[in-house]
Amino acid sequence: MDVLARAGARHRAVSAAAALGLLLGVAGCTALETTVCHGRDCAGRADASAGACSSAAPDWQSCDFAWKDYGKYTVINNMWASSSGSCMWANSERCWGSSAQYENGDGLVKAYASAYRGDHYGSFGTVNPTNGLPVRIADLSRLSARWNMVTPHDGRYMVLWDIYFREDAATSGDYHANLMLFQYWFDRFGAIGGPDDVEPDPAYVGRFTVGGHEWRVKYTPSDGRVTGGPVIVGYADPIVEEATFDLKQIIDWAVGQGWLNQDWYLSVVEVGWQLIEAGPPYGDGQFQTNDFEVSLNDEPAL
Repeated sequence: MDVLARAGARHRAVSAAAALGLLLGVAGCTALETTVCHGRDCAGRADASAGACSSAAPDWQSCDFAWKDYGKYTVINNMWASSSGSCMWANSERCWGSSAQYENGDGLVKAYASAYRGDHYGSFGTVNPTNGLPVRIADLSRLSARWNMVTPHDGRYMVLWDIYFREDAATSGDYHANLMLFQYWFDRFGAIGGPDDVEPDPAYVGRFTVGGHEWRVKYTPSDGRVTGGPVIVGYADPIVEEATFDLKQIIDWAVGQGWLNQDWYLSVVEVGWQLIEAGPPYGDGQFQTNDFEVSLNDEPAL
């Protein structure tokens, strides 16, 4: 199945997962949740040095569908097609991660452990009131972002930016356009992001260097996941686990291509791991963000 189709399941099963009401605190760790609490960082190493990001004693964690606000940001354990398997933890918007155990099964995304700035699509409709969005594309003077993370390098997962737009300044309801940037991925079968996954697709439009990186790009002018609007997908080449991107330059480039409209509104910037298969025997299932920040307009440059 195409990566776009897999990602299209993003917000399904949200209500069912939330209705289970199985939110677990630190005191009631399950066997999976204990792997978050037992004093390793998410790369499977010994405890990080003082002041560094560590999962040893998280401020917040959940093995259910749940979220928590940190300043302008929200971290969310978005479980699409399962009611277990992903335990997310966080200490701040810059320090968060997931301990996951999923079998490949049907090859679809099971959960999306992520952080975002803006409003979040879906029936739960979370809107962090301090996020500073939406902003009209024409009014963006700066939009830069940094993400430094580590992953297990085994199993099957996608590491991406989800950037959504609406035609107006609404903070709820369907988006109109989606810019997806795949910063990194791992697929033990070699299918995700490989030559047979991108270039042969009729939506493939070529290679472009923009925003400080080279991308293999696919463009779909109309897609049902965003109410008939466009979907732009970039695959980083080379893939990287640490990067700073000039998102404004990428958005302006897409406007110049005629794919986005400068009068549309930027609604949300989200990063995370879309998990298909993770955990033993395919790696330790530990994902960790060591730094994440989005700089908007007059905020300090990254």
